Amino acid sequence: MGIYDREYYQDEPRSMSFSSGGRSMVNTLVIINVIVFFVDWLVFGSRLAGYFDMQAGGFVPGLASVHADTLLHPLMWWRFLTYGFLHSQSDIWHIIGNMFVLWMFGRQIEERYGGAEFLRIYLVSVVLGGVFWSAVCLATGSMNGSVVGASGAVTTVLILFICNYPRVTIYVSLLFPVPAWLVGVVMIGFNVMGAFGNGQSNVAFTVHLAGAAFGLAYFYGGWNLGFLTFGGLPDRLRESMKRKPKLKVHSPPEDDPYVDSNDEAERILDKIRDEGMSSLTAAEKRKLEAYSRRMKQKHS
Repeated sequence: MGIYDREYYQDEPRSMSFSSGGRSMVNTLVIINVIVFFVDWLVFGSRLAGYFDMQAGGFVPGLASVHADTLLHPLMWWRFLTYGFLHSQSDIWHIIGNMFVLWMFGRQIEERYGGAEFLRIYLVSVVLGGVFWSAVCLATGSMNGSVVGASGAVTTVLILFICNYPRVTIYVSLLFPVPAWLVGVVMIGFNVMGAFGNGQSNVAFTVHLAGAAFGLAYFYGGWNLGFLTFGGLPDRLRESMKRKPKLKVHSPPEDDPYVDSNDEAERILDKIRDEGMSSLTAAEKRKLEAYSRRMKQKHS
């Protein structure tokens, strides 16, 4: 099988699969969100994202939600991360919708950029969405309410999918086939109208717009967030902790002049699997293309 036949070297995914994809960062994030949802419900009585009564009277913002004026209280800035792992208990579709979109489209993005970079993208999206929402509330004088949910980060993931695979068909409501790029246009337009309309809604449209803007900037700017982890230190630690294969003495056949380049190609393929296509250098991409051409000639 040539390199271009491998799933993670395709320009477009062959289909939107419902297979779990095994252990991945996407699956881990879905599991964490679901666990937090049920812990909030069963242990805290759905109060983590709500309001707590104080003995002195009145209310204070929930322990993990972002309030309209959170930006003014540096000691509370940790909420810009925690709010993204809470979901409304009054609307079960809040978490179901977010986790389905994250799981459905996030797997392709994790394959493209690698698990570590996907996590960085997701967490940065959560923080930026909360900060932007709080800033808009302060600027407009809308000081009531709080926000929770992973919608901003999920929007970033969906936008990155659309940017990477604009021609893929997405089945809206699992029934209507629509090209991915059109889904992106409609989604952004809907959120713009919701954010600047006069109607009242419990949907944080500005968080969605922040997520969409970050996704577009990341894709078209060719960004990589490895600098946020001290030069990719966690990635190197993870690589060093992998179980090393037992070494064997191998004598390559004398009629195979490309054995060294074959080994190099396998190393590059392993790198794609672990870190995504964006991690390859220009030299590695050229080696991969040369190897693929040889394989096609060999099997033609």
